[in-house]
Amino acid sequence: MGNGIITYDDFTEVSSNYGSNISRQDFAMLAVRLYKALTGEMPAMASSSTFTDTTDANVLRANHVGIINGKRGS
Repeated sequence: MGNGIITYDDFTEVSSNYGSNISRQDFAMLAVRLYKALTGEMPAMASSSTFTDTTDANVLRANHVGIINGKRGS
């Protein structure tokens, strides 16, 4: 929390779902926050057409820096 990677609201939400699987969107949010905390820079976003099932900014940012991969659906 001190580094801004998670907030109090994130912590209470995660605690209530402890043991549950994390969604790609939630993982991307945490990964992008960690990336920013470590580098001091917000990563750029991949193209909005990278995924057919989401245009979430954090998923696209995580993809752009190689944290999340996937392939475009047909």
